[in-house]
Amino acid sequence: MTRSLTFTLSALLFGAVVATANPCTAQSYTLSVLAPTSVYDARAINNNGQIVGDAAPTGDTTASNLSDPFLFGKQALTDLGNFGNPQGAGAYAVNSLGEVVGLAGTAGGGQKPFLFSNGALTELPNGGTPQGINTAGSIVGYFTPADEGAAVDITHAFVIQNGVFTDLGGTEAHGINTSGQIAGTSVNPSNNSLEATVWTNGTPTLLGFLPGETYSRAFAINDAGQVTGNAYTTVPQYSLHAFLFSNGTMTDIDTLKSQASWAFGINSNGVVVGMVADQPDSMAYHAFVYVGGSMMDLNTLIPAGSGLTLMQANGINDAGQIVGQAQVNSDGTVRGFLLTPVPPQITSISPATGTAGTLVTINGKNFTKKAAACKVTFNGKAATVTKWTTTQVQVKVPAGATTGNVVMTAFFQKSNGKTFTVPK
Repeated sequence: MTRSLTFTLSALLFGAVVATANPCTAQSYTLSVLAPTSVYDARAINNNGQIVGDAAPTGDTTASNLSDPFLFGKQALTDLGNFGNPQGAGAYAVNSLGEVVGLAGTAGGGQKPFLFSNGALTELPNGGTPQGINTAGSIVGYFTPADEGAAVDITHAFVIQNGVFTDLGGTEAHGINTSGQIAGTSVNPSNNSLEATVWTNGTPTLLGFLPGETYSRAFAINDAGQVTGNAYTTVPQYSLHAFLFSNGTMTDIDTLKSQASWAFGINSNGVVVGMVADQPDSMAYHAFVYVGGSMMDLNTLIPAGSGLTLMQANGINDAGQIVGQAQVNSDGTVRGFLLTPVPPQITSISPATGTAGTLVTINGKNFTKKAAACKVTFNGKAATVTKWTTTQVQVKVPAGATTGNVVMTAFFQKSNGKTFTVPK
């Protein structure tokens, strides 16, 4: 059975919404194009579903490359403005309060760093490029110190806390979590190589490298202190791969074994997003998601016929929503996108009563292809899976199970519940 795509006109603001996926193909997301004629890139999303990035200035109907930072929420696009010129500007991060940081164009043709808060655009001190902001309003990024000289391409990481600007050293900071840990990059003094770094209360900790190499950069950190970025690897030789740093270990997560991959975002469940290229100098980038030990091309997890190629995934929130940049296949233009995960749905269970060890068949849809990232519980008790397809799962009732709902969790998305009775 095939399923047609539907495009709705909620449309002038929110854009095209692609129908949910056919369960026979185990596609996992709905796809929305943000303001299809104006949003060029979606760079971050918070847990309230607010999205930031860069878009055509309000009222601009030309094919120019002008852009203003934007904030998108509740199907309304807000142009955050500029400092005199909509040129090369964009918003890079948003916290749970809807505060935004990024760059805004100036009358002289340059850009200045900004904080958007309480409806006002305010210039940040010391120039530079802000990259992250946490709930406390602490801002991180990178800047060129005055004593380095304009002709020297050297940047330092910075943090602004309670209005105080602090030079962290290093070379760049990209993410900050709720507790104030900062992820970025420093120069390792022993080998002069760039190395992924986490600052805690201003003290840097170098995270190391993938085996056999001496280069790594960090781009994001979650509240558990897990860090993601990319690093050189020896397999394949001279490749640059996305990594996940967790529990003191840096792991190559590029299970696609590509020539190059970059990880840009991570949520509280440790789900990572970014982009991957088959060849080192290729422009054929594809957005990816890493979950359950596997890296997957997001283009394979949306309905066919969207007319888009998802090139880069920039951010992910704790609900699993992903934002990034896509290319329109018909004309090569770029647009911001939003992916929303489709939770599994249980339609029936058989039998609906039994004791520990009873084999139960669960029917439904959107069960996904990756059983390793999924689980079934009986009133909260985890069951042993004996068979898994995209529409049917067989499990054994676990010891200690009690009467209650059977629930499936696939890639951290929970299904509806079906009542199962365990006789007393």
